Amino acid sequence: MMIINLIIALAVVAVAGNAALYCAAGEAVRARMAAKIFWSAEMLLALLSPLTLVMCVVSGAVMTDDWLFLAAAFVLCLVYVPLLLFAVIYWVLVFPLRRLGGWRRAMTAGASATALAMAAAIIYGAAVGVRRIEVKRVVVESSRLPKAFDGMRIVQISDLHLGSLQHYPGVVSDMVESVNHLRPDIVCFTGDLVNSRSAEAWPFIGELAKLRARYGVFAVMGNHDYGHYNREWRTEAEREADVDRLQSYEAQMGWTMLNNAHTVIRAAGGDSIVVAGVENWGERQFGQQGRLSEALAGAEGEAYTLLLSHNPHHWRAEVLPDSSVDLMLAGHTHAMQLEILGFSPSELFYPEWSGLYREGERALYVNVGLGFVGYPIRIGARPEVTLIELKAQ
Repeated sequence: MMIINLIIALAVVAVAGNAALYCAAGEAVRARMAAKIFWSAEMLLALLSPLTLVMCVVSGAVMTDDWLFLAAAFVLCLVYVPLLLFAVIYWVLVFPLRRLGGWRRAMTAGASATALAMAAAIIYGAAVGVRRIEVKRVVVESSRLPKAFDGMRIVQISDLHLGSLQHYPGVVSDMVESVNHLRPDIVCFTGDLVNSRSAEAWPFIGELAKLRARYGVFAVMGNHDYGHYNREWRTEAEREADVDRLQSYEAQMGWTMLNNAHTVIRAAGGDSIVVAGVENWGERQFGQQGRLSEALAGAEGEAYTLLLSHNPHHWRAEVLPDSSVDLMLAGHTHAMQLEILGFSPSELFYPEWSGLYREGERALYVNVGLGFVGYPIRIGARPEVTLIELKAQ
């Protein structure tokens, strides 16, 4: 099955590449019916090319963090994304003006230049974008924050996807250095340590154990951490054992897992805040293991509550209406690893997809993550380490 998938992938790349060259020739695409049919067929194949990667995963022949899959994903993105962009510009702007002669040639050249710019962005996103960590700084004010915690420094990291970062080990060490340089009071990890199995985390235990924070490192599970994306499990018990193994690795790193649980951080004067966490809570396809009421049980009297929850959908669905949580930290979206001029396609799926959101004094911060899944590219949405400073009003 894997050989068949690879043959299909190579055939699609060849056809899509031929289409790109055919279009870049300038006046090759004219109003002739034969050219229209050829172009339509080429575009259809280019649009269907991602299905090759899906087939690889569904068949179980290639894992999404396998170098072969990542290489195929990169090549197909490099071919069909610029090709699709060219097609949109051509049929929307160029083709309707086909009788305007010079204008049409100029716009065809512009469409080709735009497609080439996108190809360059994809190459940059694969070579540099996935490695270049950005430290974002945010201030969150609240009248409910005890004065003893005014200026508290929270560093959030999320979505490491270590199976993918095994090909970029320097990203993890750079992240640890960046976090420790910020001298945080607490470090919060908001899920998706791995892609599909605990073995991905094993090579990084020593490095991740170097994270330092005054009150410790706290973590929750993400949808990828439960092994549902791995089709190699023979039994459900085998999958569950791997989830337990992953959490034991996190314990070895010195991280405190908040699986539908909370802890209380107390200051010298007796003031305190709650740090709570839920297991993954998201759309049904991602699972809803999170139990908010269980995580907050017994903490209702505390002044200020920080919640770690992987999926930002949880904020409006349950956290805002059913709790008094002051600040929730989430990840999951990756900003779909693409953000251009403040726009990301993740906006189509997540009302809160990156950055700080507020409802009155209550807030949500969504971190776009450090690793990647699917395609080894980040354009605009750089790997993120977030420093959140709490301020008492």
